[in-house]
Amino acid sequence: MAERSVQKYVSGKRLLKDLTDNPALPGFVRSLDPPVLKQLIDKIGVEDAAPLVALSEPTQLAEVLDESLWKSAVPGAPETFDPIEFLRWLEVMLEVGDEFLSERIESLDEDLLAAAFHHYFRVVDLSIKIFEDDDGPAKVHEAASSAESAGLYGSYEVKARFDDEWVTLSPMLDALYLEHPKLLYALLGRCCAAGAFTESRAPSLAELDAADRHARGRETRGFVDPVAARALLETACASSLDELTAESAYDLDTVRYFTIVERAREQAFAEKRAARTPPADDEEVDEGDINELETIVAGVIDDNRSRPVALLTGPEAASSPLQAALTELGQTDPDAQAARLAEVVYLSNVLIVGWSLDGKAIAEKTSVEIVMATASLGLDYLGSADPLQELVSEPGLIRLFRIGWQVVQGLPVSVARRLQRVLDALDFTQSRRAWMFAEVRAEIGKPEFLAGIEAADFDTAHESLHMMSLLLPFAACAQLRALVNDLPRIVAEVSDDDEPEVTKFSFFTSLDDLDEVDALFDLIGQNWSG
Repeated sequence: MAERSVQKYVSGKRLLKDLTDNPALPGFVRSLDPPVLKQLIDKIGVEDAAPLVALSEPTQLAEVLDESLWKSAVPGAPETFDPIEFLRWLEVMLEVGDEFLSERIESLDEDLLAAAFHHYFRVVDLSIKIFEDDDGPAKVHEAASSAESAGLYGSYEVKARFDDEWVTLSPMLDALYLEHPKLLYALLGRCCAAGAFTESRAPSLAELDAADRHARGRETRGFVDPVAARALLETACASSLDELTAESAYDLDTVRYFTIVERAREQAFAEKRAARTPPADDEEVDEGDINELETIVAGVIDDNRSRPVALLTGPEAASSPLQAALTELGQTDPDAQAARLAEVVYLSNVLIVGWSLDGKAIAEKTSVEIVMATASLGLDYLGSADPLQELVSEPGLIRLFRIGWQVVQGLPVSVARRLQRVLDALDFTQSRRAWMFAEVRAEIGKPEFLAGIEAADFDTAHESLHMMSLLLPFAACAQLRALVNDLPRIVAEVSDDDEPEVTKFSFFTSLDDLDEVDALFDLIGQNWSG
């Protein structure tokens, strides 16, 4: 058992085998919260997860799909329906069986299904007379459909927009036609009303309605809307430090988030449990089997709910005034500490869906580290004689985070301007590297360089900064790129290889850390003197 607890599953197939070999798996799967089930399926791979999907309850799978089918193109952008992902799930449900496919499709939100149909099909109601010849009676529309990618369901002719999708889509239509014809006709009728006989795959009204319901549903489950998350972070950047320091309450989006979560938590929990099928009376459950499954899941599931608490312990706790204050708050006012830790979870979700790190989505573990580091910087900026008092009530950690965020997000532009000033003041005419300095100064001095950074176009800025490698050692160049970044940070370690690379970054946690910027320019001055 101890060996199992540290098992790292490189192969999803190996994980699936260990799960399916356990006789307690059916009841265990039904007991899982949908986010946990989704992580298990993701670890195994959707295409290989049919044995797990087959054991899920309709409400479980509906929530798993709700999390899987909506994606943001970039952090902070609205989530949109992903038709390719829906096809992957259709194939898995079809692998389980036609009856299962029909039942699970029927349990999904009708607006979501209508949005999917609009993406996949061109639909014509052959019973509707849609035009008349001048010399004759009304005629029905005759769609040009190939037999390989079209079907007739009642009076509706359905054609796949792309022929290669029909092999996956037609079983869904057939299953609905046999088991839930009223739903199928309703969906096909909505396609006709939305103009699904055209070539357009633009978002339909049904997709917009489904997106709104998806966003509201996620809020009740404790998720943050990407657009609202981006707004929270950008308003902190746009506000002055004096304005942020004076904040005495949550912003409206944060109030709305915590209100919805609080109202929905107990109700949602009760509804989920009530909706799931209990184990059959004759189903024998071995406690050892259940323990083994729980151990396997604990080893592969990334659950960040305990991370805020974990950050209050360990060797670094005593070195951080914020961590020490949170620990003390747990002793004097446990409810206030719980509220602050809820703020950590909220802010980490804000970062995950609303911001990026090196152009990529921020991982859960990293997001919590960023929140704690940035809030620590905000606390240090306040210079409070009693850090505990900054945490006893709202806006608590959110205010501290927003202050630290404003400080950190001001670094890219300030560093770029400082670099331009240093280059402008440099007299390199007598230097053996005069041509290099001239090339670098011309590139960094372009108005587009600073304008790109102000517009958060850091990839282009890094292309310009790459020229600094002509004049500076790797560590200094790497630190410049780390500061002129979507999330500025400190280069903590660089490998000592022939081709060095950054092996460790750290985030700004105090005003003293900002001295790293001065140290960088001191190093630049030393390299460029003479």
